[in-house]
Amino acid sequence: MNCLSSSTEEDGRTISVTVRTFYYTETEYYEGEWYENKRNGWGRMYYEDGSVYEGRWDNDMRDGEGTLRLPNNNRFEGLWSRDKKNGPGCHYYLDRGQAYEGVWVENIPKCGEMKDIQRDTAPRPTEYPIPDLELANPPLSSGRLETVSCLRIEGVRGFYLRG
Repeated sequence: MNCLSSSTEEDGRTISVTVRTFYYTETEYYEGEWYENKRNGWGRMYYEDGSVYEGRWDNDMRDGEGTLRLPNNNRFEGLWSRDKKNGPGCHYYLDRGQAYEGVWVENIPKCGEMKDIQRDTAPRPTEYPIPDLELANPPLSSGRLETVSCLRIEGVRGFYLRG
């Protein structure tokens, strides 16, 4: 285990932070900041399945901004809370040439948009491209829907678009 310690002052008190590498197994290990024997601050976790998380930690859980890169190079970039995707983020499906950008709650995507990105060079692109969304009778001359937000109606399953 490699260690490096430093102290910072926060709210008038001194906080001692340790930066180290800790091996859980030969292939699963954490490099980053520790506080009170827990992952806290910035760090990088290498998982046994080949996934790598790089970002903020709090109380031994992913918390704050972070990126989870999967073994197939697909990745999620966004906010985490209590070790789960919570808040805005983007999941890049590089193998398919698509990306889902939206909002997550407890690891579940709740509202967002799937779009094609570099679909022509993806190893396993989807069979059909995602078409542009256009209004049938646009009130504006452009004919494109510029802003979309989601509306959740209590007691009704699903989400509805509102403009």
